[in-house]
Amino acid sequence: PPTSNAAVASAAATTTPACEPAPHLLGTATTTTTVAAAASPPRRTLLAVSGTLQCGFELRGNLDHPALRAVLVGSALVRGVRAHLDIKERGCREYAAPPAYARVNAANVVTGRREDANLYAVYLVHADVVLKALLGEPRYLAIAPDAVRIDLEAPHTSPAVRALLHAAARDSTDGTAAALPPPTEASILTVLSTFHAPTFTPLTPMHGANIGSGLKGDAAASRFPGMLTSFPEGLAHFAARPLRQIHVPGAAEHRLRQAEGALAAQAAHAAREVLASGPSQPSTQPAAAASAVMTEAWRPCLAALWDAQAVRRYAAAAGFGTGGYGDELQRLVSETAPCAPPPCALPSCAPPAALAATLTASGGSASGSA
Repeated sequence: PPTSNAAVASAAATTTPACEPAPHLLGTATTTTTVAAAASPPRRTLLAVSGTLQCGFELRGNLDHPALRAVLVGSALVRGVRAHLDIKERGCREYAAPPAYARVNAANVVTGRREDANLYAVYLVHADVVLKALLGEPRYLAIAPDAVRIDLEAPHTSPAVRALLHAAARDSTDGTAAALPPPTEASILTVLSTFHAPTFTPLTPMHGANIGSGLKGDAAASRFPGMLTSFPEGLAHFAARPLRQIHVPGAAEHRLRQAEGALAAQAAHAAREVLASGPSQPSTQPAAAASAVMTEAWRPCLAALWDAQAVRRYAAAAGFGTGGYGDELQRLVSETAPCAPPPCALPSCAPPAALAATLTASGGSASGSA
């Protein structure tokens, strides 16, 4: 909040770039939010993944940045989730018909039960990789920073993960935590499923992993044995293959095709009518074609990174060049590089001049809620 009415008036008269908060709003931003300098060096973040982004699987390379390879810190037991396999049905965007191998991915559903847990792999990655990984995720998946927590005291959580998060937790405080015990749980960016789809097949929990609830004095380990899931071990059990062979392409092909054939087609189709993208290409078959074939509307997945040439092409095709959508969008048609942000015109960026003058004259202060 401003320290004086003069500060409010000064903020109102200041030209503020649209990409940064107005000076008078910086004090109200959350303490964990910082405004990066224009030429700040690359930053890294922790990302918890479960599935084919893990070491040994085909998508592991997606975690690497051209200038910075991802570093595996270790494993982490994340509570409140149950792992499933998302079996791809015919008609969905990710379906691959034979002779191509069937596609599958882990889908960790949030249950909110401490006795449910999954073993994640924690990587230290370039910040840009998070966006790339998110755009490349299969259907229904998202990356959440504050949804589930790592159990830092669980024996399945690697000592390196525990030590790194303890260090980060101590550094994130105002110094009062130096004499206190470290946190027993913490949250980081974690890949989760946003929906429990009818195409999900639950993974078999790891044998003998009696994790209980993790709460002191709780005997849940004896009441809820074997509730910990892990993608490599679960996929190996699903495919009836040795764990050492599960990274081989096509190792689970036979079982995946069997599971595909057992799916409830109507339920899967109903889910696609509401969620996720549909066919990548529009159908050339009339809607009134044979009733035995379920036809779907064209609902492409357009989450992608656009280079400057694509932006110009799409902007021109959208008619932005006419100026009818505003000057800023019109400039997208001809710009060769992103231009400097124009002065912020949003009402929330700075108080109107009339309001600032009134506050200065009256000696009052501004307050409110959004």
